[in-house]
Amino acid sequence: MWIDISQTLKPGIANWPGDTPFVYQIDASKADNQGANVGSIQMSLHIGTHLDAPYHYSNEGITIDELDINRLMGDAQVIELIDEEVVTPKLLERIDIDQKIVLFKSMYSKDESIFLGDFMTFTSEAIGYLAEQGVEVIGTDMPSIDPVENTSLDAHMACLNHQILILENLELNKVRDGYYEFIGLPLKIQADASPVRAIVRRK
Repeated sequence: MWIDISQTLKPGIANWPGDTPFVYQIDASKADNQGANVGSIQMSLHIGTHLDAPYHYSNEGITIDELDINRLMGDAQVIELIDEEVVTPKLLERIDIDQKIVLFKSMYSKDESIFLGDFMTFTSEAIGYLAEQGVEVIGTDMPSIDPVENTSLDAHMACLNHQILILENLELNKVRDGYYEFIGLPLKIQADASPVRAIVRRK
């Protein structure tokens, strides 16, 4: 059975401080005899479960529509790092990492309406270590792999240097450590990020 590990985009979902919040409105309504309900949305592309394109952190990086979607399907490993504040190579060395797609589960708030600035982050050295293990995609249940105050985006830049893709704001409360089949596809849009419907199935 497939498990949905995506956050629901809905009014009230937390946004990164300063980003455009999620707004859904009805532009045409059956109640007004307009034939059908037709809605529109306004939002930052970094709300909810989303994929960062390299263009998000580099003007020379490619946009979402240019990514190879084959990299976002396949075998994945879920790793629980409960009570950890920073992911370092020393921490990762204790774990047998043997998949190209690795999803990190932390203790970040499961209340999707609240943005908590204190969450588990990654050092650039940790990203380098993951690259050495053959990791090509990292996912996290946190809003970022860098701290809120880190405007240089060191972990993101390390991902750029090692050609690792980044999925953020996954909903991993229904999965545990182990191996899964994974699908997490973005919209085909020429942009710096995209919402993703991510699903896993236990192997």
